[in-house]
Amino acid sequence: VNVIYGTEGNDKITGTPSNDIIFGYGGNDRIAGMGGNDCLIGGPGNDQLFGGDGSDILWGGEVDNSTLYDSRDRDKLYGGDGHDELHGGGDKDRLDGNDGNDTLYGDDGDDTMVGHDGDDTMYGGAGRDNMRGDDGNDRMYGEAGDDRLYGRQGDDILDGGADTDQLDGSAGMDTCTTGEKLKSCELDGENA
Repeated sequence: VNVIYGTEGNDKITGTPSNDIIFGYGGNDRIAGMGGNDCLIGGPGNDQLFGGDGSDILWGGEVDNSTLYDSRDRDKLYGGDGHDELHGGGDKDRLDGNDGNDTLYGDDGDDTMVGHDGDDTMYGGAGRDNMRGDDGNDRMYGEAGDDRLYGRQGDDILDGGADTDQLDGSAGMDTCTTGEKLKSCELDGENA
């Protein structure tokens, strides 16, 4: 495993074809993992993290507005406390927005997406996706595939998209829309 350290400034760091652990530290960093199973940690600042090939873990940082990208394989992407943008890419990924108003793109594959705090927007893309909003007024779009959308707290918009979807708004004043093949939709405990 290669360990690479950035600086407190704005860094541009490229990993190796092997497994890397890369720390960006402060500043607005751009970190690319390349090949291997990498762990990229942005740190404070407005960072851009690109996982590349391999099963990667991407951490946006502490107080930042990060953009996290994955190209393929089973990856875990974690936003920071700011307004983050996470892109899953191919295969089965986990995207975790954490605090802030985050935008999550599952892209291809059967993804798990969690917004946590803030008013989050999630796009499932292709595949059978599981999406959970948690706190905040969230917007979830399942798109293609048999998806499960859970609004939880807040006034949420749940749109299953194509295929057979399960939508559960839970608490709050929620809106439930979908294509032709809705499997179930629960709003405040009642089917709609």
